[in-house]
Amino acid sequence: MLFFFFFFFRCFYSFVRIQEEEWRQGRVGQDRAGGGAMASQQQQHQHRPRHPIEDASEESLFGGLSAQQFYEKQGVVHAEEWMMNARGMRIFTQRWLPKTGGVRVRGVILALHGFTGDSSWTVQLTCVGLASRGFAVFALDHQGHGRSEGLRASIPDINHVLDDCIQFYPSLIQPTFPAPASPPCFLYGESLGGALAILLHLRQPHHGIAFSGMLLSGAMCGVSAKFQPAWPLPTLLRLVAR
Repeated sequence: MLFFFFFFFRCFYSFVRIQEEEWRQGRVGQDRAGGGAMASQQQQHQHRPRHPIEDASEESLFGGLSAQQFYEKQGVVHAEEWMMNARGMRIFTQRWLPKTGGVRVRGVILALHGFTGDSSWTVQLTCVGLASRGFAVFALDHQGHGRSEGLRASIPDINHVLDDCIQFYPSLIQPTFPAPASPPCFLYGESLGGALAILLHLRQPHHGIAFSGMLLSGAMCGVSAKFQPAWPLPTLLRLVAR
């Protein structure tokens, strides 16, 4: 009886030692794999593209640099122009082109900012980042926004803004990259700009514009009823806006 007891104990002890050894080997393998993954993540972090916002500060989009120094650091050429729209209003436009050094531009992007915003604030950092990666980026301040003329933050007719975007497309984008070598064109819209991008995409078969795709960030396609002011405030606001 005692012999069987010691035999069972020795088998159990050997089994425990084998399991412990396998666990240790597995733990070492996991640690090595984890170390390799961590090193890989560190390498990816070191080589990932920097967004221009990392060079900005609370005081300025350009950090401690001048605008020209900031653009040069990002490898971008910046230009500003004014466009007279069909309603006699001066619309501010700007563009960011990559310093390609003879390399073909990857694509053209029309950036559309949101309501009460403009193309010179945080949207500009995204535009600069895209331009530094080989895209030619164009933007305009909607009427009543930024440096464009018009009653501040007032858009009485969304079709007017769409007309400005359509006018802007051939007047500034196409001459920069004449056909047939012109690269594909895309839309990028934030908030209200996202809604404008969708409407422009729907209009393109009939207005001589052609976009290969669009990127939307929080597109303002509607306003929830719970956020709308109670009647008669919306009616009064429309009357005041006129």
